[in-house]
Amino acid sequence: TGYEEPEEPEEPDITVLADWSELPASSLVLPTDAILAMRTDLWGASALDVERGGIELYTSSGVMLGSYEEILNLNSVDTFVISQYECVSQIGVELYPGVSYVYRMYIDIAGGRYYSYFCSFTAALPETGPDYLVGDMDNNGTVDSDDAIFLLRHTLFSDDFLIYQPADFDGDGGVSSSDAVLLLNYVLFPGDYQLNGQ
Repeated sequence: TGYEEPEEPEEPDITVLADWSELPASSLVLPTDAILAMRTDLWGASALDVERGGIELYTSSGVMLGSYEEILNLNSVDTFVISQYECVSQIGVELYPGVSYVYRMYIDIAGGRYYSYFCSFTAALPETGPDYLVGDMDNNGTVDSDDAIFLLRHTLFSDDFLIYQPADFDGDGGVSSSDAVLLLNYVLFPGDYQLNGQ
């Protein structure tokens, strides 16, 4: 009497992302051809139980851009895994200068999946100057009022209107509608306005 069946623990939902607003801004800057690497200690698990490893790459707002998975063949004496993934050839994502990204890696051990912490970084701007036309937000080779509209849409719907160059044109440390207004003024009155980064 009074005996209650213990509740089954809920299975963790491994697809739930971290609260992106709590991810610290990264000071890590990597080249656009970076190889993302991480060491994972096995914490007493048998290396022979390690099955697969992989990586997931996201925008800074949490939209998955690509992933890659591989079979891992470890020696029985291994106590850690070194994972290395090339963004373009393996993950299938080209990194754009000045854009921030987030990634996490995982390994499968004996049927369970174990994720790393989320890591954030920004792709480095080229040292020789940009290989893009400053202000060309829609990447059509010209700077016009359509670019200001595109940038404004990006500030409202960033996941639907991705930009691939720095857009802090007023130099205040962020991208907002004021940058879109400055870009429009630059297009309409080119002698009177300058864009930060030119």
